[in-house]
Parts: sequence; C-alpha cells; structure tokens
Amino acid sequence: MYIVITFICALGFAFIHFSSKYMQFANKVPRSRFLSLSAGVAVSYVFVHLLPQLNTYQQVVVKNLQQSSWRHIENHIYIIALAGLVLFYAMERLVKISRKSKVLKNPEQADSVIFWIHMGSFFIYNTVIGYLLVREEYKSPLGIFFYFLALGVHFITND
Repeated sequence: MYIVITFICALGFAFIHFSSKYMQFANKVPRSRFLSLSAGVAVSYVFVHLLPQLNTYQQVVVKNLQQSSWRHIENHIYIIALAGLVLFYAMERLVKISRKSKVLKNPEQADSVIFWIHMGSFFIYNTVIGYLLVREEYKSPLGIFFYFLALGVHFITND
C-alpha cells in the first residue's frame, strides 16, 4: 500500500519542480508570508521528526564505533548533518559571489562551472530525498504526507 503512496508523492515532487516557476503566489514580492509558513513547516519537521531520528542513529553509531579510534568524538551524526548544512550554504554563497565578481577573466565560463556544480548538488539532494521517500519506515500514511508536505513547501520556495 505504501509503495503506491510513495509513487504518488514522487510524482508530486516532480510536478512541484516542473511547475514551481508558474506558481504566482511564490513570485510575489514580498514573499514573507509564504516564506514564513514554509520556514515554520521546515523547522517543525526538523524538531519533531528529524532530530529524534538523528538521535537514534547517533546511538547506533556510538555502539558500532566502540572499538574504533573515532569513539572519542561525540555527536558524529550531528557533525555530519552540520557539515551538510555548511556545504549547502557554501555553495549558495559561491553562486552569489560568482555573480558579483568582476575579477574573473571569463565570467561566462565560471558561471557555467558553478551552475553545473549547483545542479549536481541538487541532483544528489533530490536523489537522497527520493531514496528516503522509498526507504523510510513510515508508521502511517500520515507520516508520508507530512514528509511530502514539508519537502514540497521547501521545493516551492527553493525553486
């Protein structure tokens, strides 16, 4: 039963990506209401669902690394999550800096390289989201719905 729901959600994610440029409410300035709503959904998802799961995985990692030299580092999973967040913001900053840079000898070529780095990173990001949509063990269809809702709103604001 869940495979049908996840397939529908995957199609919904694709539809959001392809149609987000036509969503007029997301293009209006100021976007503060919609951005506030989407930020609230994202923060709720992180605190209610993601952080408890990270804690569970952290306990598994600590148990598996008892005999390893990595055992002295605390909060492995949270460090990896933070590194992912920093990497995302570094790429966003790279794009903004490349647009404003007047030092580059060939800005079109640099823009192309940065564009493909950005596209590659979003490909990996969407692949992970799709993998989690299929592989996550949801306790009910409502869990899948909230996952879809949180990431759907995120995709609309991001796209």
